[in-house]
Amino acid sequence: MADISLKLEARSPLNGYSKSFGNLRVEEVTGTAWVSIAVPHGGNAKLATAIKKQLGAAWPEIGTTTTSPKGYQLLGIQTDMVLAVFDHRGGLSDDVIRKGLGDKAYCTDQSDAWVMIRVAGEGVYEALERICPLDISERN
Repeated sequence: MADISLKLEARSPLNGYSKSFGNLRVEEVTGTAWVSIAVPHGGNAKLATAIKKQLGAAWPEIGTTTTSPKGYQLLGIQTDMVLAVFDHRGGLSDDVIRKGLGDKAYCTDQSDAWVMIRVAGEGVYEALERICPLDISERN
């Protein structure tokens, strides 16, 4: 019988992509956890209170975000669900959220299903307006 040994290596979705285009830089952001937090039936008020107490952020309305001094950003993505984004390396990121919220929330690690990129530098708005259907100008 052949000895087959496999070594699995964790990689980010874009494998650490980073490139400059003149004064514009595009790079993958790694070390970030993404956890969906869903409300159990009829538990909106309890979960909103628990999130404020444990994470330090208010429950965001759909299409808005809230940020806590503890480093959590909550994205209002749909009715009765938010996405928590925070710095995290190693281990299951949903355990971090679940510990504080207990049975007041359904938590699912989404970190391997999302990718975050940073686009920064001179001309960032001109570059993003070509691919983004939203008004992201600073005047709003």
